[in-house]
Amino acid sequence: MKYNQNRLAKETSPYLLQHADNPVDWHAWNDETLEKSQREDKPMLISVGYSTCHWCHVMEKESFKDEEVARIMNENFICIKVDREERPDVDQLYMDAVQLMAGRGGWPLNCFALPGGKPFYGGTYFPKEQWKQLLLKVAELYANQRDDLVEQADKLTEGVRNPEFLKTDEAPAINEKETERFVENLKKNFDVKNGGIGSAPKFPLPAVYQAVLYAQNITADNELVGHLEHTLEQMSRGGIYDLLGGGFARYSVDELWKVPHFEKMLYDNAQLVSLYSKTFKLTQNKNFKKVVYETVDFLEREFMSEKGLFYSALDADSEGVEGKFYTWTSGEFENVLGDYASLMARYFGIGDAGYWEKGKNVLVRTENNEDFANRNKLSEKELEKITEDSKKKLFERRSYRIRPATDDKILTDWNALLVSGLADAYEAFGEKRFLDRALDILHQLTEKMMAYDDASLLYHSYKNNKAKIPGFLDDYAFLAEACFRMYENTFEEKWLQKSLQLVEYAIGNFYDKDSGFFFFTHKENSSLVARKNNFFDNVTPSGNSVIFNLMYRLFMIYEKDDYLEKCRRALKNVIPVMPRSAIAFSNWGLLLMRMVYPSYVAAIVGEQVMDYSDEIRRRFLPNVTLVGSTGKSEIPVLKDRFKQGETLIYVCRERECLLPTSDVDKALEMLKPV
Repeated sequence: MKYNQNRLAKETSPYLLQHADNPVDWHAWNDETLEKSQREDKPMLISVGYSTCHWCHVMEKESFKDEEVARIMNENFICIKVDREERPDVDQLYMDAVQLMAGRGGWPLNCFALPGGKPFYGGTYFPKEQWKQLLLKVAELYANQRDDLVEQADKLTEGVRNPEFLKTDEAPAINEKETERFVENLKKNFDVKNGGIGSAPKFPLPAVYQAVLYAQNITADNELVGHLEHTLEQMSRGGIYDLLGGGFARYSVDELWKVPHFEKMLYDNAQLVSLYSKTFKLTQNKNFKKVVYETVDFLEREFMSEKGLFYSALDADSEGVEGKFYTWTSGEFENVLGDYASLMARYFGIGDAGYWEKGKNVLVRTENNEDFANRNKLSEKELEKITEDSKKKLFERRSYRIRPATDDKILTDWNALLVSGLADAYEAFGEKRFLDRALDILHQLTEKMMAYDDASLLYHSYKNNKAKIPGFLDDYAFLAEACFRMYENTFEEKWLQKSLQLVEYAIGNFYDKDSGFFFFTHKENSSLVARKNNFFDNVTPSGNSVIFNLMYRLFMIYEKDDYLEKCRRALKNVIPVMPRSAIAFSNWGLLLMRMVYPSYVAAIVGEQVMDYSDEIRRRFLPNVTLVGSTGKSEIPVLKDRFKQGETLIYVCRERECLLPTSDVDKALEMLKPV
């Protein structure tokens, strides 16, 4: 360890390591640190962020690297630095506390707590002088008015532990009226002009559009599919999508999808591979296929580790400047492209639609190729050749720039999301490399992220050839879903069994019988002052909504009545609060639609199972689960279905199955949603 490094130098998280040379005496979150705060009777200062967070970098530069600020922090607090991606349980607890106090949250998150962890005050980014004043004020209050802080901490902890929003005396029905209300509430959030949800800042929110896709299937509402296609087109043309290298940034700072917050996250791109693939099945939009292939190429090029698992994120900054790697001046653009610079400047909005600030441009497209080609008296084929050649030159020149830093920790839940995304891409395009990549990730996850002595015990994070931190609900839910999707594409029963095994383990170790939901943390692995349920769907769907959606499909295959009852109970608890925010409960809306409208199992048995299933899976059928076997199977929905010399399709809903058919077209008629 260098002389000037603090104790974070021993950690593996890239975010914690970014703070290893701060003069602040940072601690990591662990039992030893919590005991130290109680032993020394010092309040805790819990500072949460992540490696690609721009304002986290700013606060570090302004305050955490400042000797005077560090002295105040070290003298008065046990200072704890937390990577929110590595410890989402800690982040959730203190984010909820800050939101209860301030009505909003964000990162960097800075929360003050009593020894042992009960929060009493907090906020997000603070400029240096304001931060110093706050530190001194909190230290004074702790010394002279501790009873008031204890009272505040008790109230906050109780509020975090027992959220009010699920306390209701209503006994809602699970019916079409509720689904119609959910869909109408979704529509109220649409930005009809620019696509997406709400105004700036604008996030992709793939979980919302997965619900839109399902709603489109049961309603055939042209407004839904029109908004969905418009949104995905606008995103793929805006600066939020990297037109040279593929892949999406985390969000756009404006409502036009123009200027991104330049960091790129695995979870966004994994989910958007899925969303664009599924929407292609519905619309046959060729641009969506291109986006999927380019995004997978980007992930394999920029995120894939030597072992085949995928890293977490790329930073927004390079050389300490946000977006420097991705932006262009007019002069740079002209030097690279020469004769075609003027044409391509119009195509990519240089100096016009793509202008950002200080002479810098973000590459955008304001119109489709057909319109641009006509306006510039070119054929589409000519334009395509010029643009592809130009993109290659620009990409090559960009590759000589200093690259944004990679957050190279590997997370189980985010890699599992990529498996599901690649499975959806394989279904849409039949590209075997997508299936092979998904299988490889899944094999790596089950080998490296599961305990050797317990085949159901997951770890959350992997770095330096070591898995660490016991898995959270999202790890179990997303990996169980990934295994299920892999079974649907291969009919290898080991993946279905693994999915069921993970769900059963989650029920045994995360399920809360009192509330009917799953806790976020394992019953044996929580050092927090409150063990929380996480219900809200956000940039990723909640582990609760994912696992209940999966349990409903497993119920249809395995006829497990307890799964159905758990789904009904959870959904009835959520329905009364769904009208407050269809966005925050979008994946719950998906479960609602599954349970109200016909959801089918297409059970295919016989030698031609893969041929038949390929014909079905290429169609847009989000309400259909595929199961299959070339011979006899003990899976309940397949049991006693096999007939020698025939391949038959059984269309089933819950415990009811129609007469089998060997005609795929007839089966497709039976699988209509309404």
